[in-house]
Amino acid sequence: RTSSRKGTKNSLLWLDTEAKTKVAWVSNIKSVIQYWLKEEAEAFVIGGEAIYKQMLPYVDTIYLTEIQGTYGANKFFKYNKEEFEVIECSDWKIEKSLYNIDGYKFRFKILKRKGEIKNELD
Repeated sequence: RTSSRKGTKNSLLWLDTEAKTKVAWVSNIKSVIQYWLKEEAEAFVIGGEAIYKQMLPYVDTIYLTEIQGTYGANKFFKYNKEEFEVIECSDWKIEKSLYNIDGYKFRFKILKRKGEIKNELD
């Protein structure tokens, strides 16, 4: 992932160590968590279901896009709603595309953890 925000750092967890690109490779989630627990910058988790599940205990803020409908999806982001509170929520909007001329409804939410994040590895 690239970022235009000055001073941001990126980590990439990629399980296919055969791929050849110019990135810093980290082959396990523990290394990523250790790195970001030491940093004072905001880190973003850009999933896959397994990555989200493993990183969620270390997350204090969720930037969530909700889309009405399933559109053939078989994986969904799951979190314990008792652990997070909605601090911001946009109105529903409709986006039309070449793939869906009727459009789909979506909104953005920002959620904050009610308690403390996990700050050490098991």
